[in-house]
Amino acid sequence: MKLLAALLLLVQVTLAQPGCQTQTQSNPIADWYPMNITGVFNGTFSIAFVNRQAAESILPQGVSFLDDVYRREVAGWREDMFPVLIRAGYVHDIRARDRMVRNHRGIISFELPFVDALGDGKTPFRYAYTQLIQAMRPSYGLDIAEQYGVPHIIPSNFDPECDAYGFIQGPDGRPHPAKLRGMPARTPRLTVEVTSPQQLTKEARPVGDDELKRIVNQPRFGIGKEGMVCGRRTTMFGEEVGFDELVRTKGEVSLNAPFESLDFLFEEGSTRRKLIYGIRVGTAFVDRDFVDCQSLAN
Repeated sequence: MKLLAALLLLVQVTLAQPGCQTQTQSNPIADWYPMNITGVFNGTFSIAFVNRQAAESILPQGVSFLDDVYRREVAGWREDMFPVLIRAGYVHDIRARDRMVRNHRGIISFELPFVDALGDGKTPFRYAYTQLIQAMRPSYGLDIAEQYGVPHIIPSNFDPECDAYGFIQGPDGRPHPAKLRGMPARTPRLTVEVTSPQQLTKEARPVGDDELKRIVNQPRFGIGKEGMVCGRRTTMFGEEVGFDELVRTKGEVSLNAPFESLDFLFEEGSTRRKLIYGIRVGTAFVDRDFVDCQSLAN
């Protein structure tokens, strides 16, 4: 009994760690998908546009972009520029059939969508090129990135530690999200910051909400040790778990120093700041990793 009481106390202390309060609620879909990994994402999905040649230069050898699909899916497409998906958030309450603990984690991920991974000319995939992932061991997030062959996996610390965004008081008296800052564990003076305040102006957005949701839900691929690896995360935008509603954002991604694996984001000679448009959400997701790539074809 004493051992049981001690274990219960340990669990309570762990759950009550200061700074680990999140705006989002616990996983509402675990019982719906008992055979899959499910969880909650609290953060933003944003798009930055980069030089087309720079984007092409970081693709794996032998694959190319699906220009026809890109033009069809993105109303504000540009011939000389290409979108980069930036996922910046906090993932928590991860559940799986095997009951193995998968720790919460912060993540800032830079991914190229509309990639013709299958060579079929019609099925768009996402390719993750650089990922800042919570520095901890064991880390399911780091392990998965390694198995997908993500070229630049950067164990990092995040501020805020256990939420996607701290909140600041805006000039209108309402709370506005501040920065999510990622700091590589080996070079903590280097910072990658994603700011995504609510877009208050009515200017046109280069990517619509539904367009961005479809990009987020494109299957993913990578080049692992034994060849191509594929999977799909389905973000269930209808399953909000904390925020009252989807919020449109306009902000920037910025670096405080040169960062080789993110050089492709910025034009030569420009500042290390990039305008981004996105959506802030608290939503559930379900994962299917390491599936037959052809099974994901449209």
